[in-house]
Amino acid sequence: MFDSLDDFLELFDMDAPNPLREQALDLFDRCLTEQDPAQMIAFVQRQIAQESPPMQLLREIESDVDQRLRDLRTLLMDAITTDRIARLHRDIQLAVEVHHLLADWIDALNAPAARSYSDTPASALLM
Repeated sequence: MFDSLDDFLELFDMDAPNPLREQALDLFDRCLTEQDPAQMIAFVQRQIAQESPPMQLLREIESDVDQRLRDLRTLLMDAITTDRIARLHRDIQLAVEVHHLLADWIDALNAPAARSYSDTPASALLM
């Protein structure tokens, strides 16, 4: 399964590059450039349609989009020209839309797990 201990430990390396995460960020950047979230939405939908959706990946993407959103807001504060302000405002609106979609999808995927815990008698959880 693993060729070496390093291969196994790489699974736990949070700094290791994740090609799907990088692809998601590239798609997000394209969304901003084209002002169209369709490709990003399709990417996320493919992830959540899997038998076992990659929750950690989705959380990381949500965090990345949140960071980009904060960066855009910071740039807006420094913008001088009205064209630049208008562009940043559109980018922020799109980033907020994508961030909310990701958060909603993550919440929806977590809901069945939360319900299964609430359906379990407390005595069974203590065993």
